[in-house]
Amino acid sequence: MQRKLIRRHLTLHLPEGYELIAGTRAEDIHQYYKLSKVSIVANSHSIKLILHIPFKSVNHSFTLYKIIMLPERISSDKFVQYVIDYTYLAIQVSQHGYMPFTEKDYSKCVTSSITVCPLGSAIFNT
Repeated sequence: MQRKLIRRHLTLHLPEGYELIAGTRAEDIHQYYKLSKVSIVANSHSIKLILHIPFKSVNHSFTLYKIIMLPERISSDKFVQYVIDYTYLAIQVSQHGYMPFTEKDYSKCVTSSITVCPLGSAIFNT
């Protein structure tokens, strides 16, 4: 008796305006191992597996920049360097909003080729 291999294609239906953060190509699947979070909830009757997979939309995608302060010459033998509170700046892809980040905020982010940060502060609007 021969067994036939049946392939079924899963169709993913996301809310309008959202897409998976790393795309849907098979070559990018490894990124979801790092970016996704899994929780298990159980009682005496069942076990539920909850997957937290990050999505993206135009309104919620940001480009993250690190601010590097260079010394500035104020005389022939004196330099000053500014000290800033926020070492990172996230600017919305649509360029309508921005978020300043501290080193502590950035340490909560999951980094790979894509950086996913929890929203911990307000998004400022231009």
